[in-house]
Amino acid sequence: MQKIKPITISLLLTLIALAPLNVLPDEITEKVYLSCDRSVYIAGESIAFFAHLTSVNNQQLSKVLYVELLDATGKQIEGIKTPVDSSSSSGQLVVPADLLSGYYYLRAYTKWMRNQGPGSYAWKLIKVINPTRNETMTGTNTLEPQNLAEPKAFIIQLQKKEIITRENVVFEVDMIRNDLDIVSFSFSVVPEEAVQSLLWQPVFSDSISTTIYYMPETKGISLSGQLVDEETGEGVPSQHINLTVVDQNKEFMARQTDENGRFFFALPDGIGERDLFICAQLATDKKTVVHIDKDFCSIDVKLPALYFELDSVARASALKMAVNHQVDGFFPVSGKTELLPISPDERAFYGKPTHVVDIDRYVQLPTLEEYFNELPGMARVRKRNGSRYFKVLGTNGALAIYDPLVMIDLVAIDDPEKVLSVAPQQIERIEIVNEPYIKGDLTYGGIISLISRKGDFGGIDLPSSGIFVAYELFDPATKQQKVINSNADNPDPRNTIGWWPNVTLNPEKKISLSFKTGDTSGNFAIVATAILSNGEIAYAVKRFNIKD
Repeated sequence: MQKIKPITISLLLTLIALAPLNVLPDEITEKVYLSCDRSVYIAGESIAFFAHLTSVNNQQLSKVLYVELLDATGKQIEGIKTPVDSSSSSGQLVVPADLLSGYYYLRAYTKWMRNQGPGSYAWKLIKVINPTRNETMTGTNTLEPQNLAEPKAFIIQLQKKEIITRENVVFEVDMIRNDLDIVSFSFSVVPEEAVQSLLWQPVFSDSISTTIYYMPETKGISLSGQLVDEETGEGVPSQHINLTVVDQNKEFMARQTDENGRFFFALPDGIGERDLFICAQLATDKKTVVHIDKDFCSIDVKLPALYFELDSVARASALKMAVNHQVDGFFPVSGKTELLPISPDERAFYGKPTHVVDIDRYVQLPTLEEYFNELPGMARVRKRNGSRYFKVLGTNGALAIYDPLVMIDLVAIDDPEKVLSVAPQQIERIEIVNEPYIKGDLTYGGIISLISRKGDFGGIDLPSSGIFVAYELFDPATKQQKVINSNADNPDPRNTIGWWPNVTLNPEKKISLSFKTGDTSGNFAIVATAILSNGEIAYAVKRFNIKD
């Protein structure tokens, strides 16, 4: 088991709010069940996967699944994040085209499961074949994965005995045991040599540990880290941390570090990579640095480096699959994906401001302070003990108690002198909100937001405690729309000719599905994997032959 830091008071209160009243934080456990369309892939293909998530009391806790492809050294080859909806998640992970032939490992987990360590993750053994490279992954170990048993829980029935290429095929699932509570099925139709029928779960030593306690992602992708004193290396508590999403989402967040200097942000929904700016708004003279936790598991693991070889049957099947993949590159009849456009939000996170000072509407003044104090507006620059500060005007008494949130291009700047040093020619407009604003666990006496003409923060130096981070949100494939090419004159070289990641029984406890065979003849199989409510796996295979 992993050794983790004692949970802090603030984390404890948060978790108690999230969990059922009769469940303590350490008792909240999650488990992921992972299935793929097959176990053999050509370099450059995509691994289609489905995951089912269970948690204590059958309550869905985490909303984000992390899926990685690793080599035997534990190095990440690819990694994506997919949303969890109704306790399930599915997606595609692309195998790099230059990957060496060999055995690799697919794993899936939630951020909450990282507190238990890699031994609690879901694992799959994957074989990759690269026909363009003679080298293979070196390995000497032989591994005997457990073959999935085929309990007589259900059977797969084909309506036809003779199947040819380019034919519509219907199959049905007949339940043998009606007493089983099946949560979901996943089905795939693949070459027989690529049947995904191997179970393998690694066993790690007790030495694998972490000092970070991860929060469950109950809303979406999160970012966590620690504000550290550079001199002592210790966390700095009770300090404001600001985060700005530097893109079209125009989002800003604020948190306060806990007693260990740690912070946690629930990021807005989105896909692809986002540029974030994170900085501390210090009320002390300490020199600090912001440390960001890695989004994927960074614990070093050693996995079996397996000896790679292909017998004559596997070689012939791999050759067919490699040819199909090459043809598919020219005639992608298996469907192309088109990325749905992202609609930029034209307004900032605070919505419509109560007052806007458009710089170009007025005679040019020499300093920004004069724009605040000489023009009609809802904010002023005042002095206190010889130092200038901003104050938002309004009837709400809280405006006199709390300092306003002052920003340039949505990055919070806690030094009024730095803001007022910006040349007015660099600023396009000033937006003001003259009501108290609550963001996260912080309250502000209104908002003063300066928008630069070039999006360059008015040329000022951003806070030295801040860092820019390129952070991945959900994989774009989760927001893609599949467009099927129905041109019958093109080749149909699909290696996976059917994939249904999440199928449930109808009220009559029946399932009927159909698929169309491609141009590839040979031995194929329909693979059905069922997840039971008690956590067990039921499995069935129906083998058949496709003739030209």
